[in-house]
Amino acid sequence: MICQNAITKKGLGESQIHLEQMILAIFIMNPIMLNQYIVNDNWFELGIHKIIYSALKQSVVDKHLDMYKVQELLEKANFDYFNKIMDSYVSSALLDKHLSELEENYKIRQTAIIMEQLSLHQIEYPTFLENIRQIEEQTQYIDTLVEPSPNDIFDEITLSNQSLIFNRLSNLNLLKLEKNTLNVIAARPSVGKSGLALNIFNDLASTNEYDCVYINMEMPDRDIYRRLVSMNTKIPMWHLEGLEKCSKAGALVMDCLLSFKDKDMKVISHPMDINSIGTVIRNEQKKGKHVIVFIDYLGYIKSAKESNDRERLGKICRDLQIMTKEYDCTIFLLAQINREGADNPTMNNLKDTGELEQSAHSVLLLSEIGDYDVNNDVQFIKLVTGKNRESLKNGKMIMKYHKKIQRFEVSTEEEAKNAQRR
Repeated sequence: MICQNAITKKGLGESQIHLEQMILAIFIMNPIMLNQYIVNDNWFELGIHKIIYSALKQSVVDKHLDMYKVQELLEKANFDYFNKIMDSYVSSALLDKHLSELEENYKIRQTAIIMEQLSLHQIEYPTFLENIRQIEEQTQYIDTLVEPSPNDIFDEITLSNQSLIFNRLSNLNLLKLEKNTLNVIAARPSVGKSGLALNIFNDLASTNEYDCVYINMEMPDRDIYRRLVSMNTKIPMWHLEGLEKCSKAGALVMDCLLSFKDKDMKVISHPMDINSIGTVIRNEQKKGKHVIVFIDYLGYIKSAKESNDRERLGKICRDLQIMTKEYDCTIFLLAQINREGADNPTMNNLKDTGELEQSAHSVLLLSEIGDYDVNNDVQFIKLVTGKNRESLKNGKMIMKYHKKIQRFEVSTEEEAKNAQRR
């Protein structure tokens, strides 16, 4: 039933506007839902939202939005506002909840109007009761007939080339890391999780198949570029400081930096929340390639205050996992493991949240093997797949980490055997 206090409200203010914006944002990102849900235009209180919803309904073509049609139906001012809504991220998992609230608010407004008509003797009491009954009967409807056809299902399950393809780090192809998944790289501090993530970022960008974005929230911008330059030129990071452009090494560095411009790779170095990450992905999608995002790291993602860190980080993990499907992207998320997992990390050692294990498609756990060989600049790293839905769980591989040049390389079989004996 509609509560008396709510009925007396004359307007629902900013909260109603925000609610309507979230619903429209979900429909924009998931146009197929426009055919699955029947929504009364009048449920939207703001006129521009009614116009946008109507334009969306008229612009769905084969499960996608015809953006030219949307622009044609909306005036420029309305289309600018539409773009603002489109840049916000809202999980589609919340659509039912939001639509129920939208419908209830509509009932509140309509009931208030009818009660005012009764108080002004504009309608009789039987008419009042009939109008109230009609309002209560207006319910959200989900069209259960909109289901994928056998042809759609066949195309989906037989789709090939869904695994990421690595170049220099070819041994990672064995992991069969799939597109549209959330993948976690976890380790103790200073073991090399950022180093491995940057090597993967650099390797995938070099294939020219993907649009790669590295969101750095942990270290200065220059440190990221120093690492990228060192791993590509094999010039130790400490040699870069004070280097002159006219020197041979300086020219090599400039060539390397220019080569970055030929690749679809971008480094963003400032704190972000889920909404900002979604905006970055949407902007990158305009280039037409599959977007791969690296987030360094989980603990620094800003979010609304939850009751504790576990709940806050858990919600972030769920939102990122949903985002990989809604935004057609792949995410690599860096996380920490606790002290107990320093030598032989397991899934139980993931720090701060158990939601990582639930949401992630794969979890790569890193640990050091033996001591760092200063003379040869080699630290052997054990990579354990704590979780992987496409290949064997608890699979292991040994990699070489050259710390001075921040470069990960594939270990030979002999090197791996010798490292494991340590």
